Amino acid sequence: MAISTNFLLSTTAVATNTTTVVATTSLPQNCHTVIIFNPDGTNSVYVAVGVANGGAALNVASSTVIPAGGSLTLGIGPETFRPTSTDDLAFSTSAGTISVNISYICSNKV
Repeated sequence: MAISTNFLLSTTAVATNTTTVVATTSLPQNCHTVIIFNPDGTNSVYVAVGVANGGAALNVASSTVIPAGGSLTLGIGPETFRPTSTDDLAFSTSAGTISVNISYICSNKV
């Protein structure tokens, strides 16, 4: 994790229904809001706090589901307000491969 010098930082996570992945760019320390968009027209994206796991997808029962074409805005506060500083967002899908669009909104405060 690092401090972003941009107030808006965009990244992706290429999620599948057989693995758990994290975003290409890690959650910045000074990010206070995360916007996640599912561009797929059919399948859902699953999101949870976690780590990449090449052997298992996220469980729908313990994840937040973003339906096809939907988005989720998470107001998480900067790192000092989070439960643990090592938390990251992990992604899987209900089916297929989806390039999830993620935007981090950052401030000058950590």
